[in-house]
Amino acid sequence: MRLAESLDFYKRHAERYAEVSHLFRQSVYIESSHESLRSDSDLLNRLKVLAPGPRGLDAGCGAGARDTYTLHREGFDMYGIDAVPENLEVAAERHPGVAKSLQVVDLRK
Repeated sequence: MRLAESLDFYKRHAERYAEVSHLFRQSVYIESSHESLRSDSDLLNRLKVLAPGPRGLDAGCGAGARDTYTLHREGFDMYGIDAVPENLEVAAERHPGVAKSLQVVDLRK
């Protein structure tokens, strides 16, 4: 899939992607590199233990900025960036508390 097609996909499906993502439904790992990591929620729990400080950047946070919001709730000073404005609009609607910490950024630049 080309970049333009990928960006267009996320623009058109931001709301549904955020809905599914927040339910952690698609995040089961089939073949994990570590036996204790079986899902996104396992990875987030591990991150909370290993994080060197209370500040984080979720680069490519996606529709709804699920991880940005989840870690913010856990006390992290989180920032989320994504190339698709619609993804961040959905995040701001779902989680007004992190809206000021979200920014549209093209990671290629």
